[in-house]
Amino acid sequence: MSNNKNIDQLLENLDSLLEIKVETSSINIEEVARLYHEKKLSEQKGNSRQIIGLILLCISLFFSSSAMINRINSITIGVLAILTFWLNYKAKKEIAEQDLSVSFNDFTLQRKKIAISLLKQFKGMRIIFSIAFSIVFYAYLYDYINEPHVLKLFIYPIVFISGSALAFHSIESGIKEYRELAKAQD
Repeated sequence: MSNNKNIDQLLENLDSLLEIKVETSSINIEEVARLYHEKKLSEQKGNSRQIIGLILLCISLFFSSSAMINRINSITIGVLAILTFWLNYKAKKEIAEQDLSVSFNDFTLQRKKIAISLLKQFKGMRIIFSIAFSIVFYAYLYDYINEPHVLKLFIYPIVFISGSALAFHSIESGIKEYRELAKAQD
């Protein structure tokens, strides 16, 4: 009798998207570890594609715009995307180097190492996003001082602050999630 069981129910705090088939009440830890490993690698691969898309968008904006502020923003966000891609690649490499576990203790250790590598990735992203958003903010401030305009006074700050808040909230939630996951494996 085959039952579909969610890995979160079996191990408490694994991702809810990963499902395994269990024919008996025993758990095949090697299969669970393999699926978890593959899932985390595919997440990093998807992140890489999004970041490459952002880099290409920045390149196209740089060449399609003549305004200095747009070029500064394109370069800043392009560098941000490149650094984020490098952090993503580094985390992907660390995840790929993890051995597939054959016991529950090995699987717990593997999950902790993966969580720590992803935690380092998000902490690095927090630093580079802070620097990039500071550069963009000061570029907009400089642009507003040079050419004051009502739209620059209201629209730019509202869009910038809301976008920054969304990005930082996403990064902080990732840090919190992987910090808790790493601590839960102790």
